[in-house]
Amino acid sequence: SDICLKYWRIGSDSFKQLAGSASGGCISGSGSAHSPSMAIYFYNDPMIVWSESLYGLASQIKLKYFSGFSWLDLSGSSLIQGLSDTKGNSITPAIAVDKNNRVVVVWSEDKNQDRVGDEIYLKIFKR
Repeated sequence: SDICLKYWRIGSDSFKQLAGSASGGCISGSGSAHSPSMAIYFYNDPMIVWSESLYGLASQIKLKYFSGFSWLDLSGSSLIQGLSDTKGNSITPAIAVDKNNRVVVVWSEDKNQDRVGDEIYLKIFKR
C-alpha cells in the first residue's frame, strides 16, 4: 500500500491533498509502505515517516516532509537503505519535533527477522 495524506481546512467543504499527497503513488509511491506516523514541523509543514520494503529486502524507514510546494525526502531517506540503513526489518517508526525544531525519529529493528530481541534506534535531524 501507499502512504497518502488528506487534510481538512476550517471552512472547507471537503478533504484536500498537498501536492499529490493523495493521488497516484501518494507520498511513498512504492506500493509496499506501512506503519505511518506524522508530526508537524515548525512552519506547519507535515512530516511523515513510514516503514517500507523494496525488492524483497528488509524494511527500512523513510521520511518525507512538505516544503510548502512539494514533498521532499530528508537525509537520503528515499534511497533503498532509507534513514535506518540496517540489515534487519526496521519497523514501527514514530516521529516528533522537539522544542529546538529538531526532527526526532525512533523505530525498532528486528535484527534476526524473528521478532525476538528487537532493538530501538533513534536519529535526530536538523531540517
